[in-house]
Amino acid sequence: MPNSLLYDPSHHRLSDSTVDDLVARGTVVRLRKGQHLFREADRGDQVFLVRSGQIKVALTTPTGRELLLALKLPGDLVGELSAIDGDVRSAAATATEASTLVTVSASQFLGSLEREPKLALALLRQLSRQIRVAGQRSADRVSADTKTRLAHRLIELSSTIGLYDAAGDATTLHLTQDDLAGWIGATREATARALAELRSASCVSTARQRVTITNIGTLTTIASGASG
Repeated sequence: MPNSLLYDPSHHRLSDSTVDDLVARGTVVRLRKGQHLFREADRGDQVFLVRSGQIKVALTTPTGRELLLALKLPGDLVGELSAIDGDVRSAAATATEASTLVTVSASQFLGSLEREPKLALALLRQLSRQIRVAGQRSADRVSADTKTRLAHRLIELSSTIGLYDAAGDATTLHLTQDDLAGWIGATREATARALAELRSASCVSTARQRVTITNIGTLTTIASGASG
């Protein structure tokens, strides 16, 4: 199975010592499924470290459509951009399942960046990854069909969670069809058709608000073959 579509999340996750430092300085926040962590245009005076669960980061277009930007998993930072540039939140963050986070003030976070080169490096790697992914999505939207874009994004998400090979292993993503449609820049109807094709290929199964990747090897083949 080709590995070009996959990456190691440890390359941009924080080290154990850095996590311990943030936890020691921070306050625990617990969210229910569907609860907002923050909304667009809120003040960006806090940075969050995901400890458990899953946080969806999305923005709303002028037409009212929600576009999924990222899924934040344990070890990821949320809200760091506003802390760095001092601007308001550019997107909303919502728990897609029961989640626990640690929050520190923006000033504490910036102080940690100044004191801890490893934290600054981890943040640079995370931001670099986000830029690369954004570029790939832009390329996909003009060069790949809906099924290919969906396969790419599902592979991206599964590798973020930590599944890299072992065809036949399963990983479940807590996402709606609307989430996926916004994620790949397609209509809900086109996304539903693409999911049906992937189900027919026996590489995913679906249920309410979740997609389970049942064979990442087949999914990678579909994505690689369709994308050239």
